Amino acid sequence: MPVGAVPALLEQARVNLRTSNARDLWVYGAGTLRNQSEVLGRLRAGTLDMRTLEGSKHADLAGAEQALLTALERAHKATDAFTSWIESERQRRPGPPA
Repeated sequence: MPVGAVPALLEQARVNLRTSNARDLWVYGAGTLRNQSEVLGRLRAGTLDMRTLEGSKHADLAGAEQALLTALERAHKATDAFTSWIESERQRRPGPPA
């Protein structure tokens, strides 16, 4: 998925989740999104190392176009906003697991 698609996908997820009462979606989703935010933040900061089949690789954005850097920043902000929304809604979603 292109990083530029993240904000729109998270907005669509808000719409899709508005009527969900499945508590595990709200509980586990927040953890997954916090991890996504951490990875995006480390990528932006230039401190992200990834594990691959060939070993550890450093993610480097040196020389990246401004459009990519802007998309990455927007994806990070959208992820943080969505995480906050998930966490605030979680208390109102006491339903059974999905």
